[in-house]
Amino acid sequence: MKINRYITGEIIVPFFLGLGIFIFILLMDKVLNLTELVVSKGVRFSEALSLIIYILPSFLVIAIPMAFLLAVLLAFGRLSTDEEITAAKSSGISLLQMLPPVMVLSVIAFIVTLGLMIYALPWGNHSFKSKLYELARREASTSIVPGKVLDSFSKIILYVNEEDKSTGRYKGVLISDEKKGGKKSMVIAKEGEIISSPDDFSIALRLYDGTIHRKDDKEDLKYGLIKFKTYDITLSIESKGRAAMVAPKGDRELSIGELMDKSKKLREKGLSDDYLMVELHKKFSIPFACIVFALIGAPLGIQGKRSGKAHGFIFSLILITVYYIFLMAGEAFGDKGKVPPYLAMWAPNIFFVSIGIYLLYKVNNDSEIKLLSIFEALYGMVAKSLQGIFKREK
Repeated sequence: MKINRYITGEIIVPFFLGLGIFIFILLMDKVLNLTELVVSKGVRFSEALSLIIYILPSFLVIAIPMAFLLAVLLAFGRLSTDEEITAAKSSGISLLQMLPPVMVLSVIAFIVTLGLMIYALPWGNHSFKSKLYELARREASTSIVPGKVLDSFSKIILYVNEEDKSTGRYKGVLISDEKKGGKKSMVIAKEGEIISSPDDFSIALRLYDGTIHRKDDKEDLKYGLIKFKTYDITLSIESKGRAAMVAPKGDRELSIGELMDKSKKLREKGLSDDYLMVELHKKFSIPFACIVFALIGAPLGIQGKRSGKAHGFIFSLILITVYYIFLMAGEAFGDKGKVPPYLAMWAPNIFFVSIGIYLLYKVNNDSEIKLLSIFEALYGMVAKSLQGIFKREK
């Protein structure tokens, strides 16, 4: 039918525009942090770009449902404002008959988001962590300059006398380490070398044949001396950008099969696997939001025709905020075992689907929705007040 193609076109354009806007907003903070790495830490632009590509799936799984809701609200809001919905109804076409293209697009968005959630997100998170680890390891190696005091590592000051090029070890290592509670320590070692552990993405300075001198500022007379053959000090790069760009850790990086295997091992040990099951259900519940928002977006878009063009955008922000608050609350309760994992992750969808069906029934039968009418009245009053303020200022 021509109307199906027409509605599809009305949704696709604002969808991609909204997707671009939401991705830009979500990426803006990360781009600033990456810029700091490029400018102050010497990270190549291509490496910074690869980091953006790695974190993009984690933003897309959120941005796609958001953009789809916005697109549906704007599309049906415009159709309603231009009286095209009224014209369609007068021709015998009900709201329910206009839904097939919306639902088809929502299923496509669901499949794409599901694919990103199951495959791209774990890959992206793991690749992001690996790349940051590689950059941190390279920076740790290149930043140590014999004969110079180095304070770019978090909470320690490092000095090495010389470097043995043949072995890669540093000779004459001195470290000042200030710990919490006023405790200070001085580490002196004959040799040291950078070691890395790809398994847990850690970088450390391994020291050989040295002593640790410890003093507590709160207790002036308390002094300790410890001798060691080997001693490892974990290195953490002191960088605003790097601190803010820590890769997501844990279960989001696991595939469905890995989650199930880990869950099975925990159950065999008699331990709770609720947090793993929450993560498993989340991989499906978040993409399903595309379908949920399709059911809500169409009737809300039609209902808000008197509220102006900003209606769709404001409604989308309100719904998205409420939805994700419910989702985060469910995740918190599910992780702690207070709510079954499946219910914790699917309750927001069930709630919003129920609202969507109710709204569809009301709008399809031209029935007034009192709550929305009150919202529109309040929105209209606020909009007129703001317009009056701006006119007076001019």
